[in-house]
Amino acid sequence: IPEGTFDGNRIPFFRDMWGEETQFIDDEANQSIKIKGFDLDFDALTWKILGVYASGDDNSKGWGTLWGNYFGRPISDAPLQVDSEGYLTPKSTLNYEDGFTRYEVMFEITDGKSTPITKQYHFTLKDSIADGTFEVIGHAHVSGYISGATVWQDIDNDGVQDSNEPFATTNGRGEFKLSLSKAAQDSPILLKGGLDMGTGLFNDKVIKINSDLAFSASRDWGEYSVTPLSHVTLALQNLDRSVDDQSAVIDITKAMGFENGWVEGEGNYHDHPFYTLNSSYLANYPGDWDVHKVNLFIAANLVNILGDVAANGAVTITKKALEDVIAKATATTGAASISTVNLTADQV
Repeated sequence: IPEGTFDGNRIPFFRDMWGEETQFIDDEANQSIKIKGFDLDFDALTWKILGVYASGDDNSKGWGTLWGNYFGRPISDAPLQVDSEGYLTPKSTLNYEDGFTRYEVMFEITDGKSTPITKQYHFTLKDSIADGTFEVIGHAHVSGYISGATVWQDIDNDGVQDSNEPFATTNGRGEFKLSLSKAAQDSPILLKGGLDMGTGLFNDKVIKINSDLAFSASRDWGEYSVTPLSHVTLALQNLDRSVDDQSAVIDITKAMGFENGWVEGEGNYHDHPFYTLNSSYLANYPGDWDVHKVNLFIAANLVNILGDVAANGAVTITKKALEDVIAKATATTGAASISTVNLTADQV
């Protein structure tokens, strides 16, 4: 609501708040957030919270009045409060693992001279690994979503799923939630098995992504996108520790002839390309960011095809080499106990 005048008095007003301005940090000692409410006459403002709606993945709850709806619980029982200086503070420390991670709050301010002004803000509780766990929300896709795949954090980086390593299973849209015990390049997130919903074929690959993305990025990361492209970018980082994930994405896509668009900015440059590819928004209102995500989808599939071609070529060469060795050995005078050798499914 823009500032203005009312009978010679300048009316109080709110300003929008975004990103880190609207984040509570998991288990932080000080979780207060300063709300942007102002009065250009420097009159003392009276602050109120009219309604709070808290939600998580499994439940939700409301207090006071929001969206014209009274939730049946007094605002005095809400988990958040605002002081006379406009600081929003939880009544007890917010913990990400407790359930509520999103909060809609309706504020009211008045200078006592004009009609009270209201504004609704959206706040999120950002997880922190300082308490030993960090929840990753992600999705996996190649030609389509990978459903029923096992996703785990390879803590010891040996490529094998151990009993003590956290794991999850992707749903029909390739989505998963995984609680990390650490976030480091040498403890990546791996995916195996599942059905590629785009081809109807079983996924016979192990696909990786750097578990540290949410911490090395300079802005909110969002979902982890596990694709053949994320696998190759991690491989590049392992070969050269001076290469970060974003640079690897840029180098690979540019090498394939794609314009990177917004990928060279901040934020989640992997994003969710398969979702965008299937959205009506792309067809009706395509922008640079949408085109970038389509490019990422195509790049990931090109990487997948190149990998399949290289793998099939390697298998063919190995089989031919084995056949030649057996043939030479069989033709050798005095050679005995020679039999044909075939590669096992695990070796392939």
